[in-house]
Amino acid sequence: MASWPTRCSHAPLGAHIFCGVCGTQDYRNTDKTEAEGARHLRKLSLSEWAAIGELVGTFAVFVSLLFVVYSINQNTAAIQGSTENILFERIGDLSAQVIADPSLAAIIVKKQEGEEVLTPVEAVRWEKYQLVLLDMWALGFNRHRRSLLATDQWQAWDGYFREIFSVGAERMSEDQWAALAYGYDPDFWTHVGSALYDR
Repeated sequence: MASWPTRCSHAPLGAHIFCGVCGTQDYRNTDKTEAEGARHLRKLSLSEWAAIGELVGTFAVFVSLLFVVYSINQNTAAIQGSTENILFERIGDLSAQVIADPSLAAIIVKKQEGEEVLTPVEAVRWEKYQLVLLDMWALGFNRHRRSLLATDQWQAWDGYFREIFSVGAERMSEDQWAALAYGYDPDFWTHVGSALYDR
């Protein structure tokens, strides 16, 4: 088979060969192919660019929404944790008062032993003590209802208050609770009535 140098005038058209003498390549066919390929390339139309832009924009919005959801979840967790900290702090403050005030501790001991007779001063102090605990219960109830206290946290606190007000020294009769109902949200009043007195 004959060999032709690069750009040889008698090399067959359409051939893509190497010269057997010098090893150089015949590019005539390559040039033709590239020219034909270039004719097939075209610029994107305005509508195609718009479609690409819309796709990129949609992806950016999706990523932004994911970030917003993550931020909301983080913020909600922080708020819920803050509410539980408030409850712990209030319980801690009340316990500190009992420890620091022997007379209040004595009233609690009387109630634990089933003594119903208190002096007028003791009765007032005891009622205020119960109201402080009820206020904490109401705080947890209302914060949970507004999604500011996680459900598992609320269930734990609700169980604690149910226990102390039903069988603990802080237990109160249904008549006592009815007398205090005016100071609380109707939904919380109903909740306590159902929790303590099955009504």
